[in-house]
Amino acid sequence: MKSDIFGWCGKILRVDLSKFGITEMKTMDYAEQFLGGRGVATRIYCISFGDIL
Repeated sequence: MKSDIFGWCGKILRVDLSKFGITEMKTMDYAEQFLGGRGVATRIYCISFGDIL
């Protein structure tokens, strides 16, 4: 699928400084469900720290 979303590759690199580890997180599914970078960031926050709504 060709994407016209500029500056975003469909994945995020999560860095854990306390464990010296990295994890690649695919976010292409979130792009279709949530509007813009803030929506994707809010969803990732809720996954990581629990739903706040």
